[in-house]
Amino acid sequence: MKHCTAEDCRNKVHAKGLCSRHYRWQRAATVGRLCAKSSCDKRPFADGLCRPHYDRRRRTETRKDGSKPPCAVDGCSRIEWARGLCSLHLARLHRTGDPGPAHVLRAPNGSGHLARDGYRHVYIDGGYIPEHRHVLAQHLGRPLTEHESVHHKNGSRADNRLSNLELWSRYQPAGQRVADKLAWAHEIIALYGDLSPAAP
Repeated sequence: MKHCTAEDCRNKVHAKGLCSRHYRWQRAATVGRLCAKSSCDKRPFADGLCRPHYDRRRRTETRKDGSKPPCAVDGCSRIEWARGLCSLHLARLHRTGDPGPAHVLRAPNGSGHLARDGYRHVYIDGGYIPEHRHVLAQHLGRPLTEHESVHHKNGSRADNRLSNLELWSRYQPAGQRVADKLAWAHEIIALYGDLSPAAP
């Protein structure tokens, strides 16, 4: 019994030295109905290639000097994906009809957004943090500890005015000995002794 001449195929020959699957693929490829890559059964997307093979070629395509072409949008440092644009600006072009300005890789300090849980988060030094904790930490002049929480007096999680914030502590000593309670009391006084009763 003769086997298919396609690489790594052990099926029996159907026609012209090929099994039925590879024979159908070869016939379809000759009329441009399948991807030009060997043994790929997907339909062509561009330049005779299916979408995965076309994207793979675009990602690895380089100039003659070995460098990858940059995005055509002024100020964008990303490499070209297709049609002269990076993947971000190409997606924006398909969605809105305009690639838009250069992508800002880092948000400016102080910019923020309202999260799904209702708390406002601000961008500070490379990351987003809850604004209410940042406001109170700035007021106290130190970062908040892990056992400290911030309470909104009026119940609005987005209202981060200092007058609307209260500092709460969840810390409690593990033991019940007097020495443990005294040590805990000294920690509280050392941490909050300079705050007046009306302070946040």
